Amino acid sequence: MSYYFKILLFPLLLLLSCNKKKQEVQPDEIQVEEEHDEDDFLNPNLVTGEPYPFQPKVLDPEIIPQPEVVKAGEPVEQGAHSNIQTVQQPIIKLLSTSLPHNTLGQDSVEMPVVTEAFGTSKELGYNQPVIGSKFDFNDGASYNIQGIDVDQGLSSSYIMDMIEDRRGNLWFATWTTGVTMYNGRTFIQFDESKGLKSNYVWTIHEDKNGTIWFGTDGSGVTSYDGHTFIDYNIDDGL
Repeated sequence: MSYYFKILLFPLLLLLSCNKKKQEVQPDEIQVEEEHDEDDFLNPNLVTGEPYPFQPKVLDPEIIPQPEVVKAGEPVEQGAHSNIQTVQQPIIKLLSTSLPHNTLGQDSVEMPVVTEAFGTSKELGYNQPVIGSKFDFNDGASYNIQGIDVDQGLSSSYIMDMIEDRRGNLWFATWTTGVTMYNGRTFIQFDESKGLKSNYVWTIHEDKNGTIWFGTDGSGVTSYDGHTFIDYNIDDGL
């Protein structure tokens, strides 16, 4: 009888052991399910194609704030070319309404001393004419303004004065490179190496006879009649 009892007791112990394991696993599974909220998951009915109940929320128009209306300001007009300004009339003010009048030889005003100017005449040469290249635009130019520089044949970028004579030639007084003449096609340079008194020329002027005058820096004045240069200094009454 003890043998049959053992046979019946073994399945009973095995069944109790399985139930105990189920009870040990079940709290963990329940704990996992409790960590998530049901609202975090989609309704299973959506997977099966069943309609999902949805109740819209109706807002009371009385509690909805009205939109704020902001009035637009006046537009600001600005010209396309802000660097263009209207030229105003110059304001001329007289220093005095009654200026003193003095007569030469009277009122303690001496007569000027007339000194005949002879000067030093010399035939000057000139450097090899340089054919001018096409005029160019400056970098970043905003307008259709073309210029000439050393790249186009000019002897220097430092221009102190310039004139157009009655023949249509352009004369440029430069600093350190003498005088340059441009006839519309070629540049002709006059400097100290060809007999010019100074390479530092401040001013250029053409008199009524068509003679070109050059005012130098510390070397007097030079005139040019188209054939001969004449230098004048303090020894000549300058």
